[in-house]
Amino acid sequence: MKILLIRIIVTTTAILFAVVHMFGMKPFGWTLTIDEPLLVIAVFALLPWLNALFPEIVERIESFTALGAQITLVKRDVQKQSEELRELQNTLNRLTVFSLESDIFDTLENLDKQPSFTLTGNEGLLRRHFQVLFDRGFINRSPDELKHGDEVGNGSIVTPLGKEYIKVRKTYQASGGSVAPSMASRGIEK
Repeated sequence: MKILLIRIIVTTTAILFAVVHMFGMKPFGWTLTIDEPLLVIAVFALLPWLNALFPEIVERIESFTALGAQITLVKRDVQKQSEELRELQNTLNRLTVFSLESDIFDTLENLDKQPSFTLTGNEGLLRRHFQVLFDRGFINRSPDELKHGDEVGNGSIVTPLGKEYIKVRKTYQASGGSVAPSMASRGIEK
């Protein structure tokens, strides 16, 4: 509805300019003048409707010259850049999601899903996992704060960010693995 209103306003304005230009006032009355500015005004009057009437022709128009000015349509460039940005964003998302080693991710997932996860001693590797998870904001307690016998399972120390990370990573894993499809098509293996 908004686009239709804009089309009508642009066309009406262009037609008014065309009428004023075409029937320019002269000292002894009206005279009819058809020249290049009038044709440019007519093009602007039709421009909002061209895409609706002739979509395949408008797609092919890249530039035109009017009143000595070169007007270049950059629609294709914008679409191409938008597509490239989407592909790069997808790759960045996958790289970010899979930047956490799988064993550390498994620890995070166990902290969230296991009903019971009790610290039973000085587990050096587990404490290093906890430190990585704490540094990234996925758990809310530092390994230095945790003591023997602390219950940390059932999501008790997993932050909302950690829960979201688990959800997003599981979604990416379900959609085809650890490498973006665009990278796989370039010969980079999963």
